[in-house]
Amino acid sequence: MQNIRYLIPYKTVLRYAVIKGNKQSKEKQWMQIEGVPCKVVVVENNSSSLILNSFASADQNANFRISFQDANDNFTSVEPNEQGYLNVKKYRNLIHVSEFDTRNDVKKFKASITKLINNSELSASIRKIFDDKLCQLFVSQGSTNCITISEYNKYKTDIGNNCHKRTGDPIFNRNNRFCPPIDITYEEFEKSPSFPAPIGIRPKDCCLPSDLIDTVKEMINQVMNFKNITDTDFELVKHNLPFIEKRGVHCCKYCGEEVDIAKYSSEYKSSDNYIEICHRDPEGNFSKDNMYWGHGECNRRQGGYSESARINDGFRLAYINGIIDRATYEKLMYKLN
Repeated sequence: MQNIRYLIPYKTVLRYAVIKGNKQSKEKQWMQIEGVPCKVVVVENNSSSLILNSFASADQNANFRISFQDANDNFTSVEPNEQGYLNVKKYRNLIHVSEFDTRNDVKKFKASITKLINNSELSASIRKIFDDKLCQLFVSQGSTNCITISEYNKYKTDIGNNCHKRTGDPIFNRNNRFCPPIDITYEEFEKSPSFPAPIGIRPKDCCLPSDLIDTVKEMINQVMNFKNITDTDFELVKHNLPFIEKRGVHCCKYCGEEVDIAKYSSEYKSSDNYIEICHRDPEGNFSKDNMYWGHGECNRRQGGYSESARINDGFRLAYINGIIDRATYEKLMYKLN
């Protein structure tokens, strides 16, 4: 056990968190998640146990304890390659071991945004869009079908469970974006050793800590280049977030028109928000190339389709209605694909 540095659990299990003073939390939590690499923090030879930190945790100090026997029976070890990357099957990309530490940078970055939200010198419109929207970017979307901890405990102890009733969901009801991307059927989920505990998040929500920071930085840069952003606001934000840069006025990528901070309003599930967080491809990765601020009306027009799908429709409609000939249509479609 002394030489093991990273372990991967076979299944999602509730664990007590190890808190200050080497004590444990009163209630168990989703500390251990199927397929998520865990860093060995401490080897406790006196008690034949290990203290682990899961990559899916936002906190480097949110640890849990397992026995040596548990490590042998329910985990597999993984070591980084020469470049420092972990090959973890549940993730689409390799994970560099430095990403474990980058989570702390995410925590600090989020705190700097909160500080700006509470800065009364900043205009109300900037504080509002930061408060309404930016904090959303740090967590994945929810799942109303995800089993609660109390329901999970009841399921595990109730021998009279109705086997015909759908129980749980593979997707967490909000969690860090560092959880593994999951795209499986319910039938496949039932075969998971974790069932009915959740095992990940939607692929479009998943990203590494470094990617999360880069994407949120890009989103803030776009905000600070909206139409009608004052020089005072720009300099105040830049003083706290030095990566801010002057660009041309930010435009919606769907219609090409300017986005005006003076018209900003936001209400949860509103059908007429002026500015919304948009995806060039709703099923694409959470990345700075895929995320942008656009008009709410444009976002609704795009619907759940990618830009490419909408461009495809536009070319086809232009051809069907005689605006372009077949040769032009085929040439455009060739370029698109």
